[in-house]
Amino acid sequence: MPWSVELNTELDLIESIYSGYVTICEVEAATLKAFELASKERPSRFLTELRDVELEHSVADLYFIPKEWQRMKFMWLNRLALLVSGCDAIMKDLQFFETTCLNQGRHVRIFTQRQDAIDWLQG
Repeated sequence: MPWSVELNTELDLIESIYSGYVTICEVEAATLKAFELASKERPSRFLTELRDVELEHSVADLYFIPKEWQRMKFMWLNRLALLVSGCDAIMKDLQFFETTCLNQGRHVRIFTQRQDAIDWLQG
């Protein structure tokens, strides 16, 4: 499986790691798993590592992901940090995704340093 999702109790966040080639269906499955681990009473924090991944996606897929979150009852105050390496080929697409999320009222940011992402999530 090219992804894993775990509750990191030490940092109080849900951590997803993708590696290798990942299809849009696998992203959906990982997202569902992450949402299952999320609190229903308070906003949750998500750290998603995309450092060693090749994502199968279109710009339309990226545009509609936040709308799918709404269907899945993703809380508006949840935060998602995307952890990437600075020279990722998918950086332009992820920046589009970040902007799309922000335009739809979602708290999503891209980071290249793990500690910066954690600090933002906990801030």
